[in-house]
Amino acid sequence: MEKGYHMHKSLISTLALAVLLVGSVAGVSFARAAYENVIQCPDSTPGDGYCDGTNRDDLMKGTPKDDHMRAWRGVDVMYGYGGTDELSGSYGPDVVYGGPGGDDLYSECEAREYGCGKDEKHGGPGDDFFSGSLSSERYFGGRGDDQIADYGSPDNPDYIRCGPGLDNVIYNKGIDKVASDCEELQPWKP
Repeated sequence: MEKGYHMHKSLISTLALAVLLVGSVAGVSFARAAYENVIQCPDSTPGDGYCDGTNRDDLMKGTPKDDHMRAWRGVDVMYGYGGTDELSGSYGPDVVYGGPGGDDLYSECEAREYGCGKDEKHGGPGDDFFSGSLSSERYFGGRGDDQIADYGSPDNPDYIRCGPGLDNVIYNKGIDKVASDCEELQPWKP
Protein backbone atom coordinates (compact mmCIF):
# COMPACT_ATOMS: atom_id res chain seq x y z
CA MET A 1 0.00 0.00 0.00
CA GLU A 2 2.77 2.46 0.97
CA LYS A 3 4.77 1.65 -2.20
CA GLY A 4 1.74 2.32 -4.40
CA TYR A 5 1.12 5.59 -2.58
CA HIS A 6 4.68 6.81 -3.19
CA MET A 7 4.52 5.79 -6.87
CA HIS A 8 1.21 7.64 -7.24
CA LYS A 9 2.65 10.73 -5.49
CA SER A 10 5.76 10.60 -7.71
CA LEU A 11 3.60 10.36 -10.85
CA ILE A 12 1.52 13.36 -9.75
CA SER A 13 4.70 15.39 -9.08
CA THR A 14 6.08 14.48 -12.51
CA LEU A 15 2.82 15.45 -14.23
CA ALA A 16 2.68 18.72 -12.30
CA LEU A 17 6.24 19.54 -13.37
CA ALA A 18 5.37 18.73 -17.00
CA VAL A 19 2.32 21.03 -16.83
CA LEU A 20 4.45 23.82 -15.37
CA LEU A 21 7.08 23.40 -18.09
CA VAL A 22 4.48 23.39 -20.86
CA GLY A 23 2.83 26.42 -19.28
CA SER A 24 6.16 28.22 -19.08
CA VAL A 25 6.94 27.48 -22.70
CA ALA A 26 3.45 28.55 -23.73
CA GLY A 27 3.80 31.72 -21.66
CA VAL A 28 7.08 32.59 -23.37
CA SER A 29 5.55 31.91 -26.78
CA PHE A 30 2.55 34.06 -25.88
CA ALA A 31 4.78 36.90 -24.67
CA ARG A 32 6.77 36.78 -27.91
CA ALA A 33 3.59 36.67 -29.99
CA ALA A 34 2.12 39.64 -28.12
CA TYR A 35 5.04 41.85 -29.19
CA GLU A 36 6.09 40.54 -32.57
CA ASN A 37 7.41 43.96 -33.49
CA VAL A 38 10.61 44.62 -31.51
CA ILE A 39 12.28 47.98 -32.11
CA GLN A 40 15.84 48.54 -30.95
CA CYS A 41 16.78 52.21 -30.67
CA PRO A 42 18.11 53.98 -32.58
CA ASP A 43 16.15 52.95 -35.68
CA SER A 44 16.32 54.34 -39.19
CA THR A 45 14.75 57.65 -38.15
CA PRO A 46 17.23 60.50 -38.81
CA GLY A 47 18.96 61.77 -35.68
CA ASP A 48 20.94 60.22 -32.87
CA GLY A 49 19.03 58.01 -30.46
CA TYR A 50 15.57 58.55 -32.01
CA CYS A 51 13.04 55.82 -32.70
CA ASP A 52 9.33 55.71 -33.41
CA GLY A 53 6.71 53.05 -32.84
CA THR A 54 4.34 51.61 -35.43
CA ASN A 55 0.62 50.87 -35.75
CA ARG A 56 1.24 47.45 -34.19
CA ASP A 57 1.96 46.35 -30.61
CA ASP A 58 5.61 47.29 -30.18
CA LEU A 59 8.31 46.37 -27.69
CA MET A 60 10.72 49.31 -27.82
CA LYS A 61 14.21 49.06 -26.30
CA GLY A 62 16.53 51.94 -25.60
CA THR A 63 20.27 52.05 -25.02
CA PRO A 64 22.58 53.03 -22.13
CA LYS A 65 22.79 56.49 -23.78
CA ASP A 66 20.17 59.24 -24.22
CA ASP A 67 17.17 57.98 -26.20
CA HIS A 68 14.14 59.72 -27.70
CA MET A 69 11.38 57.16 -28.12
CA ARG A 70 7.83 57.76 -29.28
CA ALA A 71 5.13 55.10 -29.26
CA TRP A 72 2.33 55.23 -31.79
CA ARG A 73 -0.79 53.08 -32.09
CA GLY A 74 -1.21 49.74 -30.38
CA VAL A 75 -0.30 48.50 -26.93
CA ASP A 76 3.36 49.39 -26.60
CA VAL A 77 5.99 48.69 -23.94
CA MET A 78 9.04 50.97 -23.80
CA TYR A 79 12.34 50.52 -21.92
CA GLY A 80 14.63 53.54 -21.79
CA TYR A 81 17.44 51.83 -19.87
CA GLY A 82 20.32 54.22 -19.02
CA GLY A 83 20.85 57.85 -19.98
CA THR A 84 18.53 60.84 -19.93
CA ASP A 85 15.62 59.56 -21.98
CA GLU A 86 12.49 61.14 -23.44
CA LEU A 87 9.79 58.48 -23.62
CA SER A 88 6.40 59.34 -25.03
CA GLY A 89 3.29 57.17 -24.93
CA SER A 90 0.58 57.82 -27.51
CA TYR A 91 -2.60 56.06 -28.66
CA GLY A 92 -3.53 52.93 -26.79
CA PRO A 93 -2.52 51.92 -23.27
CA ASP A 94 1.28 52.02 -23.17
CA VAL A 95 3.66 50.93 -20.40
CA VAL A 96 6.82 53.03 -20.07
CA TYR A 97 9.95 52.25 -18.01
CA GLY A 98 12.49 55.04 -17.72
CA GLY A 99 15.36 53.29 -15.97
CA PRO A 100 18.46 54.97 -14.47
CA GLY A 101 18.95 58.67 -15.24
CA GLY A 102 16.69 61.71 -15.15
CA ASP A 103 13.97 60.80 -17.66
CA ASP A 104 10.99 62.64 -19.16
CA LEU A 105 7.93 60.39 -19.45
CA TYR A 106 4.92 61.98 -21.09
CA SER A 107 1.97 61.47 -23.46
CA GLU A 108 1.98 62.73 -27.01
CA CYS A 109 -1.56 62.71 -28.30
CA GLU A 110 -4.42 65.14 -28.22
CA ALA A 111 -6.22 65.11 -24.90
CA ARG A 112 -9.66 63.94 -25.99
CA GLU A 113 -8.78 61.75 -28.94
CA TYR A 114 -10.06 58.18 -28.98
CA GLY A 115 -7.62 55.74 -27.40
CA CYS A 116 -5.35 58.41 -25.99
CA GLY A 117 -3.52 57.75 -22.76
CA LYS A 118 -4.41 55.25 -20.05
CA ASP A 119 -0.66 54.78 -19.81
CA GLU A 120 1.39 53.33 -16.98
CA LYS A 121 4.66 55.17 -16.39
CA HIS A 122 7.55 53.93 -14.23
CA GLY A 123 10.54 56.09 -13.35
CA GLY A 124 13.69 54.73 -11.84
CA PRO A 125 16.84 55.89 -10.10
CA GLY A 126 17.20 59.57 -10.97
CA ASP A 127 15.09 62.72 -10.96
CA ASP A 128 12.27 62.00 -13.39
CA PHE A 129 9.55 64.23 -14.84
CA PHE A 130 6.11 62.80 -15.60
CA SER A 131 3.14 64.32 -17.40
CA GLY A 132 0.02 62.83 -18.92
CA SER A 133 -3.13 63.31 -20.95
CA LEU A 134 -6.74 63.66 -19.84
CA SER A 135 -7.17 59.88 -19.62
CA SER A 136 -6.69 57.92 -16.39
CA GLU A 137 -3.02 57.12 -15.94
CA ARG A 138 -0.81 55.36 -13.39
CA TYR A 139 2.50 56.83 -12.19
CA PHE A 140 5.27 55.14 -10.25
CA GLY A 141 8.11 57.53 -9.48
CA GLY A 142 10.81 55.26 -8.13
CA ARG A 143 13.99 56.52 -6.45
CA GLY A 144 14.93 60.16 -6.92
CA ASP A 145 13.33 63.60 -6.62
CA ASP A 146 10.51 63.27 -9.13
CA GLN A 147 8.02 65.78 -10.52
CA ILE A 148 4.61 64.45 -11.51
CA ALA A 149 2.16 66.81 -13.21
CA ASP A 150 -1.21 65.44 -14.29
CA TYR A 151 -4.02 67.91 -13.88
CA GLY A 152 -6.92 69.36 -15.79
CA SER A 153 -8.49 65.90 -16.19
CA PRO A 154 -11.48 66.13 -13.84
CA ASP A 155 -13.36 63.23 -15.45
CA ASN A 156 -10.65 60.57 -15.18
CA PRO A 157 -8.85 59.80 -11.92
CA ASP A 158 -5.11 59.11 -11.96
CA TYR A 159 -3.15 56.89 -9.57
CA ILE A 160 0.13 58.37 -8.31
CA ARG A 161 2.80 56.62 -6.25
CA CYS A 162 6.08 58.46 -5.75
CA GLY A 163 8.64 56.27 -3.97
CA PRO A 164 11.84 57.34 -2.17
CA GLY A 165 13.07 60.92 -2.61
CA LEU A 166 11.54 64.39 -2.34
CA ASP A 167 8.71 64.31 -4.87
CA ASN A 168 6.48 67.10 -6.15
CA VAL A 169 2.98 66.33 -7.45
CA ILE A 170 0.45 68.59 -9.18
CA TYR A 171 -2.87 66.75 -9.16
CA ASN A 172 -6.68 67.02 -9.26
CA LYS A 173 -7.72 67.22 -5.62
CA GLY A 174 -10.60 64.93 -4.71
CA ILE A 175 -10.25 62.97 -7.96
CA ASP A 176 -6.72 61.58 -8.25
CA LYS A 177 -5.46 58.93 -5.85
CA VAL A 178 -2.11 60.10 -4.46
CA ALA A 179 -0.09 57.76 -2.24
CA SER A 180 1.25 58.87 1.14
CA ASP A 181 4.86 58.62 -0.10
CA CYS A 182 4.43 61.82 -2.15
CA GLU A 183 5.88 64.73 -0.15
CA GLU A 184 4.98 68.02 -1.88
CA LEU A 185 1.36 68.15 -3.07
CA GLN A 186 -0.05 70.98 -5.16
CA PRO A 187 -3.77 70.75 -5.90
CA TRP A 188 -4.55 72.09 -9.39
CA LYS A 189 -6.97 74.98 -9.65
CA PRO A 190 -8.51 75.85 -13.05
